[in-house]
Amino acid sequence: MTPRLPPSILALTCAESLDLGPSKLLGRVEAAVDAGLAGVLLRERAWSDRVLLQTARDLRRILGQGWLGISDAPHLVRASGADGVHLSQWALNGDEARALVGPGVAIGVSDHRSHARSDVAFGDYAFLSPVCEVPGKGPALGLASVIEWAQEHPLPAWGLGGLGAKDLVPLRSGGLKGCAFLRGILGAPDPAGAFRVLLDHWGLEA
Repeated sequence: MTPRLPPSILALTCAESLDLGPSKLLGRVEAAVDAGLAGVLLRERAWSDRVLLQTARDLRRILGQGWLGISDAPHLVRASGADGVHLSQWALNGDEARALVGPGVAIGVSDHRSHARSDVAFGDYAFLSPVCEVPGKGPALGLASVIEWAQEHPLPAWGLGGLGAKDLVPLRSGGLKGCAFLRGILGAPDPAGAFRVLLDHWGLEA
């Protein structure tokens, strides 16, 4: 079975950064899904497995046939019905994760130009970051640099980090498969409106 990759416009969660509890976070996701959002990566490293699993199951219900990923929790993928697991540099290695999730689940990796991964061959897609300036995330790559990196990267690439709508056209034209957003969607005052703007800039298949 070929793993299903994330959609071109992907929403990331981080309830701590957004100062949201699970119920408010789900409400924001639901608003964006009603506007057409088709993918969410649940990235909550501070949550217990119990809370993480329940929230993932709630997201599975909200997303319907949309794409659901869980960050650094391959052991919860099957129980939640997630389509993918995203591995940070501190997570299990690819072989360990694949043994837990099986062949039909997408495995994503986070990659950084300043300390690029050498073990990406096991993955199905990659986040390249930070594209733009993000406090605490190191030097920004810039659009030209991330486009060059994506073109030589062995995995389909999504840009991440401080992106805005104006960045989407050059990134798509440069060969990136998509972009991931935290504050740009779920952290926006109007998640549905924010998603629509991003979708308009990227293209209708997002």
